[in-house]
Amino acid sequence: QHSLVVRIEGTSLPTELIVLGSHLDSINGFGGTSRAPGADDNASGTATNLEIFRIMMEEGLKPSRTIEIHAYAAEEIGLVGSQNMATRYKDAGINVVAMVQHDMTIYKAAGAEDKIWFVTSNTDTGFNDLLGQLVDGYVHLAWGKEALSGGTSDHASWRRAGYATAFPFENPRS
Repeated sequence: QHSLVVRIEGTSLPTELIVLGSHLDSINGFGGTSRAPGADDNASGTATNLEIFRIMMEEGLKPSRTIEIHAYAAEEIGLVGSQNMATRYKDAGINVVAMVQHDMTIYKAAGAEDKIWFVTSNTDTGFNDLLGQLVDGYVHLAWGKEALSGGTSDHASWRRAGYATAFPFENPRS
């Protein structure tokens, strides 16, 4: 499986790159005949990025910075695709100014409030706060910050490579 990249060239700052990531794979971690959780992990994150792309194209948006939308291979077996790409970008000296990971963006328990969580594990506090301000200004939903109770996602590969990361998530406790 290969990772996929869609690139939207920036107009005035084309050498500054913003990465929007998700992963393509899913895995049945429960064994036996249990269904794999692919609709949430991670068709939801990939759909989020595709919707961002659709809106940008429909509205004719021309970003100042270059935006790449990534769909990583082999996240479930150890962040393989994102680690490969983050390492290649770092080795090539590509100026990634921010990376936002979309993974498991849709599920909430019955009766739970609508809320966006920003994961604090392997992310940047200031970047999370900035995105929280954008939620306040444009989305008008409650938001909070919390560490993941287990596991990780592709943002960790980019953080290890030294890039600023954020990871909006459905619920870090689940």
